[in-house]
This record gives sequence, C-alpha cells and structure tokens, in this order.
Amino acid sequence: VSDETLLAQIPFIKDVQIEMDKLRKQEESLGMGFDNHAE
Repeated sequence: VSDETLLAQIPFIKDVQIEMDKLRKQEESLGMGFDNHAE
C-alpha cells in the first residue's frame, strides 16, 4: 500500500467517523423516545 493511497483515504475515514457519530446520536435520541413510549 502506497502513501498516496493512505492519504486519499484520510478524508473518507473522517467522513465515516462523522457519519457514525450522527448515527449514534440518532440512536440515542430514538432510544429515549422508545423509553418514553414504553411507560
């Protein structure tokens, strides 16, 4: 694997981390919503 390939993947990795963070926040808010409906 060349350095150029690694450098090309860095922005992609950052985007993935951002998307994972968004999904985690969505799941947390959805989980809270489900908890409220259950009671």
